[in-house]
Amino acid sequence: MSPFLLFTLIFLISVNAEDYHGDAWQSQSASTKITKLNSAIQKNKNSAPWPGTWQSAELLAESMDKTFDSVGDDMPTQLFNLETRKKLIHSVGAVIDATYVSLNQTYSGIFRSGCKNVILRFSIAQKADTSGKGNAIAPGIALKFLRDGVPSGNVFAMYSLLGQTSFNFFKHDLSSHVPDLPGDAPSALQLVRWKFSTASGFPVFTGLSNIAAYEENGNNQSKIAFPFRLHFHPNTTLHNLLPDTWTGTEFEDQLIKILFPSGIHMYDVYAQDTPFSENLQLIGKVFSNGYATRSLFGDKTLFYEHTRFEDDLEFYPSWKDKAQEIMDSQRQQTGQGYIYPDLPFSEVPFN
Repeated sequence: MSPFLLFTLIFLISVNAEDYHGDAWQSQSASTKITKLNSAIQKNKNSAPWPGTWQSAELLAESMDKTFDSVGDDMPTQLFNLETRKKLIHSVGAVIDATYVSLNQTYSGIFRSGCKNVILRFSIAQKADTSGKGNAIAPGIALKFLRDGVPSGNVFAMYSLLGQTSFNFFKHDLSSHVPDLPGDAPSALQLVRWKFSTASGFPVFTGLSNIAAYEENGNNQSKIAFPFRLHFHPNTTLHNLLPDTWTGTEFEDQLIKILFPSGIHMYDVYAQDTPFSENLQLIGKVFSNGYATRSLFGDKTLFYEHTRFEDDLEFYPSWKDKAQEIMDSQRQQTGQGYIYPDLPFSEVPFN
């Protein structure tokens, strides 16, 4: 390839990659950004294919720092901007517009202001295992809180890295600090954990300080306050709607069917204030603000930036030793390992 053609290729890729990151993108209002992202999400309502074995192996060759250090709402580029980074875990999902309603004024940023412009993505860590010989799915959610004039805040939550025996996506509560892998976990999962540990000393903890730094209107917070951990409790009706056994219907299509109409109460959000107490306080609710859909853009391009737990420790250094103790104790477990217990499921539908 001639130098001119190579330069042209890099330029074209760079121009396309600027669509959802960079100063021009970030300077826009949250409502403008979600409108443009939704246009891309709705353009192709097909799922991306699950990566093959060789593609999945690329995860071990990629720099995990990109996952934490890239600021934007589209997947970062790599290899001298010649390719877009691939989603090699949680590769297939469903996307829905959502609203976060705050019930708490203790914390700052989105925790206090709430957010009307949220993009929530449901996904499972790898393709469902329908053999009946092991765990069926490993559900997870990612929430993107879009903000006026500043980058989005992002948070992730899962039940377990090992997954669950039920095919019900809403079977269990989810945690932003995913229980760490037990010492005897499968080697493939241990490799993924090791890969994340190359970028953070707390590879299973999601930092929350970025969410607390700005409100939805972009107001910078003079005093940043946030909890140690978030705990997402599914609405009882959703919990009861989906089957535990495989019915031949993929989880994305199940969610598309039941998350209708708009305005459904999906999750209660609880906070564990510090690592020194396991008490949980209700601080918010997540409602649907649209309809769930498969999306090629959601699977291939939509990016949720990770925040290192080390960033949180800059605000609360006294948490470090206790957080390390929690992670170490979970690593010492065997079998299914430690699981955060589910909160009781009420009898009030869509409250």
